[in-house]
Amino acid sequence: MYNPQFVELKDTWCLMTSTDWKKRFAAEYWQTKIRYEKLHKLIVRRSAGLNDFETPISLEMWNNQAKIMGMYLFELEKQAVLHGIDLEKDFVQNPLCQGEKKNYD
Repeated sequence: MYNPQFVELKDTWCLMTSTDWKKRFAAEYWQTKIRYEKLHKLIVRRSAGLNDFETPISLEMWNNQAKIMGMYLFELEKQAVLHGIDLEKDFVQNPLCQGEKKNYD
């Protein structure tokens, strides 16, 4: 199962470059989910006064961004159900591009 502590965006490249549109769809979902969860973690830390950097972005703006991303994830999840895409299965069965190297030549 997906664990945001151990998965990074770079771990999804094999799904994103697949010729199977369902795998690319799963990649879009997981990439958005990873970004959403990182943003959520920043919001929690900032709300607790623990961020170690300065930003001109207000907490309200970050919260709005997270809200919109959450709604987008919900829409992707609905589409996955309608298309019969098992997001967990597609991600787990393509285990983080293990052993594969992308050749960009």
